Amino acid sequence: PEAETAEGAVPIRCTFSDITEYTQAKVMVAAVDAMREGVVLMQLDGTIISVNPAMERLTGLTQGDLVGSTLESLLSGTLQHDDLNMLLAAFADIRAGKTTTIKTVVLSTGDGTCSYVMPSVTFITLPGVGTETAVLTVSDVTDQVTFQQELTQQRHELRALASQLILAQEHE
Repeated sequence: PEAETAEGAVPIRCTFSDITEYTQAKVMVAAVDAMREGVVLMQLDGTIISVNPAMERLTGLTQGDLVGSTLESLLSGTLQHDDLNMLLAAFADIRAGKTTTIKTVVLSTGDGTCSYVMPSVTFITLPGVGTETAVLTVSDVTDQVTFQQELTQQRHELRALASQLILAQEHE
């Protein structure tokens, strides 16, 4: 029923919507886009739905190159064969509900840049859709691996010096 209005007034029909979920979704997208870690959303068959800018930087590929392709095609050009097989097997194990360990792998880009990365996989159920989606997160651990390699080298050098000192003292 029409509301009675004062003479000359024009009735206005308003629709109010709760935009809380929409706002939260926009904030989450902005947060994922700002992350240093590469993030890939994919269907359970490995088809890529979305990637964040960090994943583009890590792989040297664009969102357009990645979306619609499969995890295997993404990784086949960027990982060594053994690392690719390990990740695909781990993905299958996790999907089957098994516990698995994923190790650090070397990711290569088209321009020859290599990064040490630590991947992890989580499964989420999208609200309102009910389908399970895989979230692959790739952390660049190159600095940590480089630091560890430098420490190992220094440890070897110190052991060699200690051995030389012991030999020198024994000859005195």
